[in-house]
Amino acid sequence: MTDILTRDETPVMFRRARDELHEIRRAWAELEATVGSLRGRKFFGAFDPATGEYRACTQLRDDDDPDALGLEVGTLPGGPYLRERLKGEPPEIYERIGPTFDKLVEQAPCDETRPSIEFYRSRDVIDLLLPVKGLGEKRGLLRLVPGSRSGPVPHLPPDGLEVQPSRERRGSGAAGLQWLCRSRERTARSLVTRV
Repeated sequence: MTDILTRDETPVMFRRARDELHEIRRAWAELEATVGSLRGRKFFGAFDPATGEYRACTQLRDDDDPDALGLEVGTLPGGPYLRERLKGEPPEIYERIGPTFDKLVEQAPCDETRPSIEFYRSRDVIDLLLPVKGLGEKRGLLRLVPGSRSGPVPHLPPDGLEVQPSRERRGSGAAGLQWLCRSRERTARSLVTRV
């Protein structure tokens, strides 16, 4: 299920790699060996398509000493993201990352100024996060509310999205998301042309 969420910035320490499978595996192996126990840590993969660089990351904790560990420090940017949750056993789950990001890119305009993120929730659950443009600055999980298939589509106000926090699944899934993103782009374009 694809949904929208807004993430806060996350300070991380990381190992860089080229966007090649053997380099990415090496970066993860080095990061895991460097930080020692994985228990209680949050791990992320970050890919910047503009530079072709991948970063194997762990969230920075107060007691971490990145210099002593030989790791770089950075920040995973906050903002709106499309999220798709993958579940499955390694290594099969890893093979689904690329194709799933390809599917997400087709659903909304990607914000190329921020990296795509893999959040490793557990060994067999990964949240794939695609940075998107123009989806408001609301905090927390936002579920799309594009209307039912048989009902009217709600008006999209120019100052933000028509969204509602919810645990229910509403609307028409990916088609609703595509409508919502296209509508937001049209609203933004019409505001620009009126000025």
